[in-house]
Amino acid sequence: MHDFFQTIVDRLSLGETVVLATIVRQEGSTPRDAGTMMAVFAGGSISGTIGGGFAEAEVMRAGRVLMQHEETCRSIRTFSLTDGKSASSMGMVCGGDIDVLLTRLDGSAVSVLQRVMENIAQEKTCFLVFPLGDDFSGCAPVIMVDDSAAPCVEDMDFATISAKAGIPPCPVRMTCGGMHFFVNPAMPAPRVYFFGAGHVSRATALYAAQAGFAPVIVDDRKELATRELFSFAHAIHCLASFHDCVASFALERADLVVIASRVPLLDNVLLEQVLHTSAGFVGMLGSVKKRDAIFADLLTKGIAQDDLDRVHCPIGIPIGARTPQEIGVSIVAELIKARRAGL
Repeated sequence: MHDFFQTIVDRLSLGETVVLATIVRQEGSTPRDAGTMMAVFAGGSISGTIGGGFAEAEVMRAGRVLMQHEETCRSIRTFSLTDGKSASSMGMVCGGDIDVLLTRLDGSAVSVLQRVMENIAQEKTCFLVFPLGDDFSGCAPVIMVDDSAAPCVEDMDFATISAKAGIPPCPVRMTCGGMHFFVNPAMPAPRVYFFGAGHVSRATALYAAQAGFAPVIVDDRKELATRELFSFAHAIHCLASFHDCVASFALERADLVVIASRVPLLDNVLLEQVLHTSAGFVGMLGSVKKRDAIFADLLTKGIAQDDLDRVHCPIGIPIGARTPQEIGVSIVAELIKARRAGL
């Protein structure tokens, strides 16, 4: 998401106009969900996607038209994906409806989006607030709300929005001060901690980064925990030892863990530590036999069965994977499933 906003800021800083397309309502089966954003640029290119096909092409066209009309800064387009034209053009009959808000941005939006990126870089959630309706009483076309911002309108502060958006935060509609808003969370990519930097972790972490996660690589081998091998990683930690190391990372509910060290003994050591954290997803590489042996040992050490039930092992969607790359695909599929389910 940081890169998406950076692309927009770069274009705006050059004096270009950009149209931000946001799905603000989604009902039924659709290619993308409410909150999905796409940027439309003057030359006809885009960043992101709202699902492709007829609807996306029409939004691109409408975005270029909006760029030429300075008297208005936004419009809303509704698409029914059961409509014959839309569905056939998209090659599918999804059976749902979407409303897409088009917001024209100019240089005045640069500071707003830069604050969004600052929050993301600091791994903090903030919210983009879009006024809806015909009268938005002088509100900017897009407003950023974080934990340091003053309320943008009556009762529209960070605490109120956070309570409404839930955990993890989801896009919501709100009515405050007699005005209607669409509120879209802007969040850092969820962190996936890879304890072990071997072949499987390398392949999995790469796919995870491409799927929108932030891989954090942890190993005690300095020849493996390197930026050269993990150029795509969010962070790399080379430790003196895996023993008593997990607490230093302060894992939270939004964090995911993949345990894939070089030997079962270390996996055992790591799993015991991870189960004392709040990590929302805990996965471990290995066979059922290995899992059962480690679980039996941890039970004797006082780890509760309820905690062991949190562990996904063997990790990965069962697709018959054999190579590190195939295993990586299966693991990332399970990580995506966990993310979509809210962990």
